[in-house]
Amino acid sequence: MSPHLELPSYRQMGLDVRARLYRNRQRPVVLEVERLEKRYGGEGGFLALQDVSFEVRQRELICVIGRSGCGKSTLIRTIAGLEAPTGGRILLDGREVHGPGPERGMVFQTYTLFPWLTVKGNVMFGLRMSGHGRAELEQEALRWIDIVGLSGFADHYPDQLSGGMKQRVAIARALANRPRILLMDEPFGALDAQTRTRMQGYLLQICSKVDVTVVFITHDLDEAVFLADRIVVLDGQAGPLQEVIEVPLSRPRTPEHLLDPAFLATKQRLETLIHSGETHDDEPDVPVRDGETALDRIEF
Repeated sequence: MSPHLELPSYRQMGLDVRARLYRNRQRPVVLEVERLEKRYGGEGGFLALQDVSFEVRQRELICVIGRSGCGKSTLIRTIAGLEAPTGGRILLDGREVHGPGPERGMVFQTYTLFPWLTVKGNVMFGLRMSGHGRAELEQEALRWIDIVGLSGFADHYPDQLSGGMKQRVAIARALANRPRILLMDEPFGALDAQTRTRMQGYLLQICSKVDVTVVFITHDLDEAVFLADRIVVLDGQAGPLQEVIEVPLSRPRTPEHLLDPAFLATKQRLETLIHSGETHDDEPDVPVRDGETALDRIEF
């Protein structure tokens, strides 16, 4: 990014974006992360997460970014119940999380499909615990396969699919259980740039059709700004949050947004936070008055 390019403040946004974020703020809280800590090896062991707190509202798409080693994957694995916190707690719909559960779907970076099952068989696998008959399960699986754009590939096996298609199957399988929240740990990280761009578009299309809340881990700043309603920035190794950024872009997102000054300004802010580790150099903190929220401080 050219140092001579004058960009607006990343807090500046139009009325349409401000209104959308205000509507998001009125939705119920689905996920609460409260002063989360994760330490490996007992007292004095490796501290992976420390004092992390944030909320996620219904149908939000939240991206989590931070420098390597900041605990992004540990955070999402703890939310999934694959790791137990050593401090703080995680609440889903007001109930504390203890271990994995069907209300949390998980999509990993690696392709976690069963190679001996077809696309339809993989999507049906998680549905078998529902107690429905085979015909009903097949119908439900085909519906989700159609939602992710693979209706012509239901009888294909994973080794007959491209990397992006495999991840779409993994997303369909996770969504087929109708989770309250979809957790995605760098799901497009192993894909080439062109396929990754297409998958970002597919994900946004899916989110527009399905009532699901998404927490998405990524190290790619462009991906975070393009996808997210808000971006949670973790601070260094095991650090607390640096900032939660409301993305000042309208929806639906298109490739043209990549050249939007608001996109570039938000990316520049993320670069400052991650690469310098300095939170307030270019955007001084403004004291928050009683009853005021971050949205009330956004500039026009």
